[in-house]
Parts: sequence; structure tokens; C-alpha cells
Amino acid sequence: MIPSKIFQEWYESFVSEPESAFDRLVHGVVPLGVAAPLTLGEILYDVFEPGDIELDTAAATWLDKHILGEVPNALTLDRWVTVLEEFFRGIALMELPKTGEILRNQHRRLCLWLHGFYEGPDRDPEGAYLLALTRSQNDQRFSKLWRRLILGYKTAGRPYLGVGILGFRKMPGKDGRASADVPEGLLQALLKLAEEPGVKHIKWKQTLRSVFAAYRRTEKYWVERILPMLPDRRQQSNARDWLSILLPSIVGSTSSGSSSEGYLLRTQAVSRETCEYWVQRARKSPSECNSVEFLSFLEQHRDYARTTGDAEYLNKTFNNLSTSIVRADRKMSDISLGLIGEALEWVPSDSRNWISYAIVLDAAHRKDDAISALWEARYRFAYEPFIRNELGRLLRDDGDLVTSESVFLEAISHFPNDVVCRTGLGETLRAMERFDDAYVVYEQACRDFPDNSFCRNGLAETLRGMGQFNEALEVYKKACRDSTDLACRSGLAELLIDLDNPDEAEKIYREALKLDGQNFYIKSGLARALSIRSARTRDIGLRDEAKSILQELARKGIRSAVSGLRYFDAQWEQATTDPTVKFRKSSDSRAVKVLSVSGIKAIAKMSIPERLGRAMICLWQAERTEDHHVTASIINDANALLDMFEDQIPDDLLSAFVEIRGLILLARGDARRSLSYFEDQIKTYGRGSWISVRLGMIRAQTLLGDTEGVDDLNSHFTSKNSRFALQVAKVIQALSGVSSGSPESSVQTLLIALYPDAVKFASRTRLDIKGGLSVSSGGEMLGAFLQTRWFRAAGIQSSGDLERPDAFHAVITQISSIRDETFDVISNSTFSLAA
Repeated sequence: MIPSKIFQEWYESFVSEPESAFDRLVHGVVPLGVAAPLTLGEILYDVFEPGDIELDTAAATWLDKHILGEVPNALTLDRWVTVLEEFFRGIALMELPKTGEILRNQHRRLCLWLHGFYEGPDRDPEGAYLLALTRSQNDQRFSKLWRRLILGYKTAGRPYLGVGILGFRKMPGKDGRASADVPEGLLQALLKLAEEPGVKHIKWKQTLRSVFAAYRRTEKYWVERILPMLPDRRQQSNARDWLSILLPSIVGSTSSGSSSEGYLLRTQAVSRETCEYWVQRARKSPSECNSVEFLSFLEQHRDYARTTGDAEYLNKTFNNLSTSIVRADRKMSDISLGLIGEALEWVPSDSRNWISYAIVLDAAHRKDDAISALWEARYRFAYEPFIRNELGRLLRDDGDLVTSESVFLEAISHFPNDVVCRTGLGETLRAMERFDDAYVVYEQACRDFPDNSFCRNGLAETLRGMGQFNEALEVYKKACRDSTDLACRSGLAELLIDLDNPDEAEKIYREALKLDGQNFYIKSGLARALSIRSARTRDIGLRDEAKSILQELARKGIRSAVSGLRYFDAQWEQATTDPTVKFRKSSDSRAVKVLSVSGIKAIAKMSIPERLGRAMICLWQAERTEDHHVTASIINDANALLDMFEDQIPDDLLSAFVEIRGLILLARGDARRSLSYFEDQIKTYGRGSWISVRLGMIRAQTLLGDTEGVDDLNSHFTSKNSRFALQVAKVIQALSGVSSGSPESSVQTLLIALYPDAVKFASRTRLDIKGGLSVSSGGEMLGAFLQTRWFRAAGIQSSGDLERPDAFHAVITQISSIRDETFDVISNSTFSLAA
């Protein structure tokens, strides 16, 4: 298009110097006269044809230059927000291939960069970018994103429903070409939206009417397309009830044969029964995972996920399959890695995928990669104690006992209610042959968790390691008297065998089987006791009973039984003449040898997530070390771990690196410099909505006694977890101002308002069978910590207790004594929210 007269001068400068001319236009410094009120998009449309090569090159260059970059010196932060939003809205309809490629391939970096600039629905560069992305798609990779936007999962409180609908409407079909039909994924997401809590039927119907208006289709068409997606009529369904008003003929209709088989396959998830069938089949016959039938089953999952954006079924199935296959046959680890890799690509936000990924890597003899995966998961799911425990365990198995101890110590401070952290630390200390320290850990754990069998067993095992066999027997016997716990009975019986009393051990095992006849630990122990007795008395009947128990367990896939059967006859013959043969597992001696090895890698060999994780532990240690020389040494180690350029750091880890660098300045004692650092991140780089950076700033202000501006922070965040974290930080900050004249009544008011939220979040946590915490959000992590370390420690049982002067002052004392520890938990609980 030939530029109009008013744009002629600018266009001539663009032809000669496209990059600088485009930059001036985007920044709004080109004198346009009466055309000044036009938007950037209107100007570009008036000057250029869609797809113009020169414009595309200039726009792509400009965008690539500014991603994660600083705010230009000549602009205020508010003006920069406007410029960014105008840019993305301006290029949205211009069909620019190079720029579109950046929008697609740099999606994560763009969202990370733009998320912090949100200032409301009308000043939202991230929303403008997503709008431009809807028109730059060339495949179905973003179907999951559009589904999340429609369902409101991506960013609570931001109006992206319309963007999600447009994303589906503009998404190409499976062949990569523009789809003329109604996207199945769009209908799936809208039907799912109807079942979401809090969705109003009036707004939902208005949304569906807008979709009906965008496609000229008959009521019969809509009924035929939607009906197969609705749940069974026996189930309660808002979508069916509300659709009866929009599509009256859907009432009483049934799915007809007119719908194509391919359509049904794409819009209906693979049944749960089919998935469970293949998981069981993979466990029994892993070689069938190369069959055409199995590959077709996998492709059904992929097709459904790509079409609808719903990856729930693919995620669960591929996760289960990956671990089932590798546990059945380690030689098929490549297939398992491929499956869990796909699950991770679709749903990286599921902590179970990272655990399974580490399990498969470990089974494939790639222990270093498994540990690296858990280091990354430790950042992504800092609120999940199971990740820390698995990391500590794997480090212990790998021989890095010092780091394993540090991981467990940090986890104990973050999750005081999690018993697995305590027992994990105890096991590591025992592996280091520090039995006295392990004894202290287990003894305290038994006091804190008196009904937990793992604590009692750990204490008894520690006493055995110390050579105090009688004391160990008493621990086991008391536990057996106080409960029907099978683990304690098994431990007692094993100790009796080691003390050369298999007859008494057999009695205990048989009594335990009356409580649980299917427990394979008890059955394995009974087989061992019978094996020893039969060898010493040459009783063939007892020998056959022991062997039949192992055969039964082996048929069920119990590996120890399979191994035991392999050596049973030879061991039994040896035991008839050698009373020292106790039918132990053949792997015991090797395990002790591995645990005696020390393996600390050089920084250069560490992955980026591992460097970050170790730096976090260094920071945690520095905050708890009173010796200034030791603190300086630890901080130097942390700085060495973080010494890298920003472009080397993965996007998901960038905000954590930014925060840790600032907190290291705090640990060094330079609060003023730390505050300046965090303010620079917020003002200069526009990362104000990174909750971790905001909290770092509050922490520095607290040390300086500065409470100014704390009441304005909530306006940046819509996440309930983020707001809760800020509530806690505000209490500590307000408390620091009491000594400088702020009234205690303001702190009391904040605590009374905070307490119900702490109770609510803490009540969502659950205990697993080992006594470990099941935590699914940072808010739950923080709430559980506050309940344990703030309120219960001070005897607070209700908000009303905080109105009593004695109880209030008890809480204040408790908060003041663990202020740094609380800030550490706040930081870890919000890492996953930072970006």
C-alpha cells in the first residue's frame, strides 16, 4: 500500500533506516500531526500491506532486542507498559512471519517478561501478546494454553476468556491449514467451564451464544457436535441443564451414527478401563509396548490432547506406563523415558511427572540426570516435601552424604510437620556412621510423632548400629504393645533373627499375618525365619513352606523374592552346615560400600538447576551461622554457584536467581545494598509482579526498619497464595516497626486477620501412610508452617486467643525468634508463583 501523505516523511526514513525508524514509531516520538490519535495498528495497516518483509524484519528485530531487557532510559515504567501493549496489538493483524515465529518460539520468555507489567485489564502487555499469538499459530501446540485461558487456570483474575476462545478459533487443523469447522477443543473447554465452581450460568450462556454467532450452523449441527461430549445422563451436569435453554432439541436426544468415528475419537478421551488394561499389560509383558496395538493406543491419547488441549488423560496414563515398563524391564528404559518426556512436555506443572522422570532415569543408570531433575523439581515445587525427601534419598544413595544431610536439614525447617524429613535425615546420619546424632534426631521425632512406626523403627535401628541391642529390643516391644503396627513387628522379628532367635521371630511373623495376611514384608520375613529354622533342623517341610512363600511373592512381581529364589537352594545347603547364614539380601553389602563414598561434583559439572538448589542451601546455612568467617565462606560458595550470565539461565529459573542474588546481599549484612538491588529489579526491569522479588524488597526493608509502602503491595497480585504470603510478610514488617513507634495494636489487627487464612491453608494439607505431608501449593506450605511454629507454639487455638495480652505477646515472641526462618519459608512457598 502506498503510504498516505501524512506518513510520507516517516516512511522515507523507514526505507533508509528501518530499525531506528520503527523504534521511533513504536515509542510514539514520530510527529504525526492530526494522525496522532491513531493506534500503532491503524498506522501500520495504513502504511504497509500485511506480510510486508521490511516491516516484518524491523518488528522481529525490535522484539528480539527487548525481550527480558531493561526499560529504555528515556521512558517511565508506565509509558513502557503502554508501548509494549501497543506494539503487540499493532502487529497482531499484520501477518508477519518472522515476528510470528518469535511469538511462538519465545512464548515462555515473553510471558515471563510481560507478566510483571500488568496494571489492569486495559494496561496488560501480556494479554496483548496472547492476542497476537492467536493469529500467529501454525500448528496445534497451543491448544493447552487456550484451554487454560478459557478455564481461568493460567492467571486468576485476568480476563483472558475471550483470548482463549479466539485462540481455538484461529488454531489450524491437524494438517496445519486453517480449519473451517468448529474446533472440538473449544467446545470441550466451554463444556468443562460450565462445571467449574463459581461460574455463573448467565455469563456462560452469553459466552456460548457468542460462539454460536461466530459460526453459522444449524441447531441440529450443534446438538450433534456437543452431545457426544456431555457426561452420562446419570451424572449432574450444568452444561446439559443450561444447554437445554440454548438448544431445546438436545433434551432427549441421543448420539446418532451420523457422527464420524474420527470425530468421536478426537473428542472423547480414552476410557479409564482401557488405560488401566494397558498399564497392567505393560507390567506383565513389557515387550508388547512395541506392538502396533499399543502404539495406536498412545496415538489416541496424543490426538485427543492436541485437539482439545486437555492433557489430563495423557499425563496420567503416560506417567503410569513409564514407571510400570521400566520396573518390569530396565532394558526398555528408552520407551519409558519417551513417555514420561511427553507427559512432562504437556504438564510440567505436575510434580508426579518429575518424580517419575527421576525414577526412570535412575532405572536407566543415569543417576546424575535423575538428581539433576530433582534439583529442578526442588525449585518448581518448593512447597512439596516429597521432592526434597526424594532428592535427599537419591543423594544418599549416590554417596553425596554431606549434601543429603543439608537437603534434609533445610526440609525439616520448612516442613516441621513432615515426619519423612526427620527419618530421611536419620538414615543419612546413620549412613555417615554418626549414630549419636541420628539417635538425637529419632528420639525427638518419636516425641513429636509418638504414633509413627518409621520413627520408632529408625530409633531401634540406630540403637542396633550403636550396639545397644537390648535397648533396641525394648523400643520394638513397647511399640508392639502400644499398637498393632506391622512395621514394628517386622523390625522386632528381624532383630530377633540377628540375635539368633528365629523361633521367636517366626511366632511374631505368624501373629502379624493374622493382622494382614497379604503383607509381603511380613511374608518375606516369615520365609526367612523358616529358611533358617529348616536348615538348622533339616526339616524339609519347613523348607518347602519357606520356598512356596517366596514363589508366591515372586509370581506377584516382588523383586526380593525373585532374587531370593535364585539363590535359595545354594544358601539353604550352606546354612545346614554354617549357622552364620541368615538368608540376607545379596545387595546389603554393596549398599554399605556405596554409602561410604563421598561424591561432591565441581561447579562446572553441575546443571543450572543444581547450582541454584545448592546456592539456596548455602543461603539457608549462612542465615543460621553465627561465625562471621564461616558465613563469609558460605556466601562465597553461593556467589560462585550463581556466577553466570543471564542468558545462560533457563526462563523458569530466572526469577529465583534474581531473588537469591539479592538475599545473599542480606545474608552478608548489606541490607541497604540489597534493598537497592530489589528496587532496581522492580523499577528498571519491570519485574514488579515477581512475588519473590517483592518479598525480597520487604525483607530488606524489615532489616532497615522501613515499613513505608507495604500497604500498596497487594494491588500487584491476584493469586490467593501471593496475597497470603504478603499478609505474613506484612506482619513481620509491621512488628519490626513497633520498636520505632508503631503501635502494637496494628500488629494485633494484622494477626487476627491472618489467623483464619493460616488455618484454612493448613487444613488442606494431608498426611500419607508414612506420615509425610501432602502439600499442593505454596499457601498450604506456609499455612502449615505458621500453625506449627507461630500459633500452636504460642498456644493459640482461635482468633479470639490473639485478643488476650498474654497470648498475643507469646506469639510476638515466637515470631521474633524465627523471623529469618519464616522469611525463608515464605520465599520457598512462592518460588513457583514468581514468574
